[in-house]
Amino acid sequence: MSSISKTKKTLCACGKPKDYRVKRCLSCSNKATAKDQWANEKSRQRIADGLKKAGLDRRRRFGDLNLSSFTMTKQDGRKYAHYWGEDEKRHYIYRYQWVWINANGPIPTGMTVHHKNEDSTDDRLENLELLSNEAHSLLHMTEAHKRKMVEARGMKYHGLLTFTCSTCGTSFTSHLARPRKYCSLSCRNEGYRKPKV
Repeated sequence: MSSISKTKKTLCACGKPKDYRVKRCLSCSNKATAKDQWANEKSRQRIADGLKKAGLDRRRRFGDLNLSSFTMTKQDGRKYAHYWGEDEKRHYIYRYQWVWINANGPIPTGMTVHHKNEDSTDDRLENLELLSNEAHSLLHMTEAHKRKMVEARGMKYHGLLTFTCSTCGTSFTSHLARPRKYCSLSCRNEGYRKPKV
């Protein structure tokens, strides 16, 4: 009967298990080897040349994107891809944004691209339009979402109610059931400045 003993296990300085016959675990050993390689000028140059030869140093820029670049998919079906910007950082872009930018130029700050037919997978240019962030969020706010938002504040949802502004006298609508005095922040500020009679 052979006396084969099980290999003893000890812990590395990082806390991972290692074989008792070696100084470090595999992970720490690989890190130390890589550090030594990059510290040596000849070794570093050899690795860099190999990467260039293999073409791994080429980074996909915005101009390199095409329809087949958008391989990643969100849960709602929207396709997206990544590219390296001028700031040498990785950026993500949706396919519909890329289609809009190629046809009409950059998307201005505070604006967003909206799908006219509400199908987030239909990225045809004729199905896209540019809206402000506020207008876009109002379009996508469903009745169920409004109900949930009002009830989260501990209020009862009554649907769309009409109120009259105390400052300017215009009528406006709100989903909040409590009486609303002002139609906007500027009217509220003006109303607060008026002397109370």
